[in-house]
Amino acid sequence: MSPLILESILALVFTLLLSSLAFLIVRLKNEQLALENTIVERTKALESLAHYDVLTQLPNRTLFADRFKLALAQSKRNQKMLAVCFIDLDDFKIVNDTYGHNEGDKLLVAVAARIKTVIRAEDTVSRQGGDEFILLLSNIASTDQLELTLERIRHAMIKPYLIDGRAHNTNLSFGATLYPRDNADL
Repeated sequence: MSPLILESILALVFTLLLSSLAFLIVRLKNEQLALENTIVERTKALESLAHYDVLTQLPNRTLFADRFKLALAQSKRNQKMLAVCFIDLDDFKIVNDTYGHNEGDKLLVAVAARIKTVIRAEDTVSRQGGDEFILLLSNIASTDQLELTLERIRHAMIKPYLIDGRAHNTNLSFGATLYPRDNADL
């Protein structure tokens, strides 16, 4: 074989090897990007599971506790009131027992959505479990503001919910405390 042919064959083999290597590098880079995207998505999903109620997508106890600590510090610093309100659905067990847990879950989601529509963006409504919610209101100027917020929530519940095709009225029970008025040691 002539040196020129051998040189051409070697050049061709070298070109094929370089092309294959370039292809593999691009492929590996794409796979790396895909894995990085998967990691980001799974991290977001884990953060969501760690901080949000799966059913209602409201903040859970952990996130509520974090937000409460921040709001309390801000309340102390700005000398503004802070309200924590416990909200419980009256007779929720009857809904679950009569219509089933699936319908009860739908009711919880709907109640959460209605509450979210009547509170300020800076406020937090959290599902603590079962039919219990906690509302965190920061920068409260007066007890009237707290009462007005609770009245808006109560008013949002007036329209009946459809449960298994039937209209169902839902009532809420509230318990509220104001910082620093009710407890200066929080």
